[in-house]
Amino acid sequence: MDAAFALFAHQQESGRIPMNGDPERQCVRVQTQQPIIAAMLKKLEPTVDEIAAAFPHLVKFIDWLYLHRDCDSDGLMEWFTSGSSKDCPCGESGMDNSPRFDTRSTYAAVDLNCFISRECEVIAEFAGILGDTAEQKRFADRHAKLNELIERHFWNDEIDFYCDRDILYWQPTKVAAVSGFLPLVCGAASAEHAAKLAAHVRNPKTFGTRYPLPSVSVSDPGFQKDMWRGPVWHIFNYWTAEGLDRYGYAAEARLIREKTVEAETRYYCELGGFDEFYDCDGEIPPPLIRRKGSNSQDLKSGLHRAIHDYGWSASIYHDMLRRVLSGK
Repeated sequence: MDAAFALFAHQQESGRIPMNGDPERQCVRVQTQQPIIAAMLKKLEPTVDEIAAAFPHLVKFIDWLYLHRDCDSDGLMEWFTSGSSKDCPCGESGMDNSPRFDTRSTYAAVDLNCFISRECEVIAEFAGILGDTAEQKRFADRHAKLNELIERHFWNDEIDFYCDRDILYWQPTKVAAVSGFLPLVCGAASAEHAAKLAAHVRNPKTFGTRYPLPSVSVSDPGFQKDMWRGPVWHIFNYWTAEGLDRYGYAAEARLIREKTVEAETRYYCELGGFDEFYDCDGEIPPPLIRRKGSNSQDLKSGLHRAIHDYGWSASIYHDMLRRVLSGK
């Protein structure tokens, strides 16, 4: 809970929450935090007092995103992208070198809109707990509208998957990245499309690898074993499993959790730490996987660990292990 409120300590008057913060100096980076704060607060089962303290911060942040991340005012948001960065054209998304951003265009982003939709859903729930009926309706309406837009515009019939859209030409990118599972999380996916996403979890030609889910489908032309171009990032396994549970695909959600725990346990025992990303085939030890074209030759390298045992992989391990042990 303290970590969440630390984010609010760096929130700007406009409502923006910067990607990083330093108590001794003002942040100058233009990238924002990913909008997953309300959803994660809900996981912590906050008290009414904690909800009341967080609520104005959550509302201001989402309002800021609606104002500053919808450059064409069509109701769908876009990540901030930087065409000047070769290896990280979209650091704000967290998926630095994903083939999603290879053309350096501006995209209506499936993950950003799903995250915001889920935030709106949770904020509406929090507003109901606080008795704020006006905000409850405003955010419930936002959630419903975003879900309708996500389902209408992001599904690509050619590859049976949700993809970003280039806002200049209004064409789908056709890049099958793991972000395409996120409509399950916010409830935007139709029953038909949810079934197709669930099938991808077991399909060895797309995302059904030894250790699912690769960050890009193994059949995608952009697939490589390099950071966000193929290796598995377990934070997306976490979200996808949550979404599959929402739609009743408990077996597929359990498979993802079991394989995630298996991979993290294996390499923790072998190498003594949690890494940012893992080989979907379980062949290359995490420290030897390329990171934006570079890799280490040292199995004890901290190249993929920003801080030892602190990060997405470490943070979701306990929850996934608990669920696996309980049979979920």
